[in-house]
Amino acid sequence: MIDAQPTQISAADFDRCAGHGCPVRIVRLRHQDAFVQRDELGSHPTVFPAIGAPQYAAIDTRDNSVSYKTSSHSPNARSHGVTPTLEGDKLYVAHDTGNEVTGIDLETGNVDFTVPGIHRAEEVIPSRSGDALWVSSRGDGSVKRIDLVSHAITKSVPVGVQPESIMLTPDEGTLVVSMRGTPASLGFIDTASVGSPAPVVQVVPIAAAGSAGDLAVMTPNGHFVFATYDNGSTGKGGIVVVDVRTREIVN
Repeated sequence: MIDAQPTQISAADFDRCAGHGCPVRIVRLRHQDAFVQRDELGSHPTVFPAIGAPQYAAIDTRDNSVSYKTSSHSPNARSHGVTPTLEGDKLYVAHDTGNEVTGIDLETGNVDFTVPGIHRAEEVIPSRSGDALWVSSRGDGSVKRIDLVSHAITKSVPVGVQPESIMLTPDEGTLVVSMRGTPASLGFIDTASVGSPAPVVQVVPIAAAGSAGDLAVMTPNGHFVFATYDNGSTGKGGIVVVDVRTREIVN
């Protein structure tokens, strides 16, 4: 079902909102949504949710109309993390079921390439030069580097238990990865060291023992990461602000 009309949110639903203020626009998708990315560079912004199927959704924010596009040739794949290029011409999709990353031509809708063999590919982020793609592999606790010319995995860096969100600083010197293991932690990878025999990886706990990591986002300037964590099925989690430069919790 798709509801693309402005919707007044109820008081009960408001408690579950991330933001403040009503009314809000609610777009219901026909599959479970996962990660959402927004492309601001076209003639109008488009939002790309992963929808837990071999598809992604494209939401036109002018009217909230939704179209569904193929993200994988595998019928068993499930999209999980989506990221458009800075130019807005391509979309990269990580599939945690199907264990693959695909590249989509946003003008034609074609699946241009598939990189298999990434166990539980969760999130993906391209380099700003467009020569490489970084992928979190939740199934084997690593971050993969994909060469975007050969479409081959060229590096695999062990980072920790169940890596999830993956972020790249503007200077591309540091990858930050949230991990779903316990205790909740962030991993920091020195990208210049990735080609060396011993890549430099620092794991920083962000919550107490018994906590579990979750999702995270980086500020546009690359200075801070806002990371979420859980405290079991009955405990309350929270959000931690970490300074990427000092790798210390600041709030």
